[in-house]
Amino acid sequence: MLAQTHAPLEIIVVDDGSGDGRAALARSFGPPVVVITQERRGPPNARNRGIRAARGDLVAFSDADDLFAPEKLARQVACFAARPTLDICLSTAENFWEPGLEREQARYEAAGRTRGTHHLGSMLARAGVFDRIGLLDETRPAVDHIDWFARVADAGLEVEVLPDVLVRRRMHAASMSHRDASPEAYLDFLRERVAARRAR
Repeated sequence: MLAQTHAPLEIIVVDDGSGDGRAALARSFGPPVVVITQERRGPPNARNRGIRAARGDLVAFSDADDLFAPEKLARQVACFAARPTLDICLSTAENFWEPGLEREQARYEAAGRTRGTHHLGSMLARAGVFDRIGLLDETRPAVDHIDWFARVADAGLEVEVLPDVLVRRRMHAASMSHRDASPEAYLDFLRERVAARRAR
């Protein structure tokens, strides 16, 4: 974040009970880095804590495995300047794999799933969006991001998607998406969405 060509007002690091010294490392940078430490409560809670602490008009997320292109924020801020009614700007995120996950990488490549757009790390959003549709659902850590983007669609918010790859996502065996994968949670969410649409 400190290498962005558009300097952020603040960088809020929520240390969710990591216990590995990363909070001290983050503090060593000084302003504009702000560090919040808490007992482990999961990614949705940590993100919500950061949202509540943020002072800026625009909010971006960056997980430990996300790598931003230096111009990511500048490109997205320019979209908001050009479109005053814009609520959310997304860029394209591209996965890259550490050694040992070659079979997984091959499956993703065969399915054409190495890139995506609706990923929290690819997003820059107006802070007011979270007042309008709510924070991330802390009771559903496996699908909190999917649920949130579904609410964005339901609310008809104005979204722009940049085709350029401005985020790279590191895939490794120790990541939460690998360690805590829950296919049942995804299926439950899809069932609820289908039932809700039928009810409407």
